[in-house]
Amino acid sequence: RTITVGVLICFDSFLFNFTLLPFRSLSALLSAIFRGRVHRSTPEDLSRTALLVISLYFLNKVDISYLYHYIRGQMSSYIKLYVIYNVLEVFDRLLCSLGHDIFENMSQWTLDPSDSDWRGWIRTLFRGR
Repeated sequence: RTITVGVLICFDSFLFNFTLLPFRSLSALLSAIFRGRVHRSTPEDLSRTALLVISLYFLNKVDISYLYHYIRGQMSSYIKLYVIYNVLEVFDRLLCSLGHDIFENMSQWTLDPSDSDWRGWIRTLFRGR
């Protein structure tokens, strides 16, 4: 039962990022261009969409097959594979934490009108809450 809930939450997040978020960003961009209105969540939506597009662009440039065979060719023992797996797991946790903090600060920046310029966003990013 818990796994089903987890799978549904992941599926919901996947659908939001690949279907709803680009439409929201396009709508916000067109509204800002033609009507001159900017909603409070527009910078966050545009930043998330830009991050998604940039990430997909760089992931398309990486040849996974070459990377796999390069690592496999370097392995003379399972210990090296174990070390590489643990290093990747640590980097994954660190980058997930960094991404979470950036999105949290970005959300705070879009909701706090006192820090409406880019300097306020940089202050919020390095200061935290």
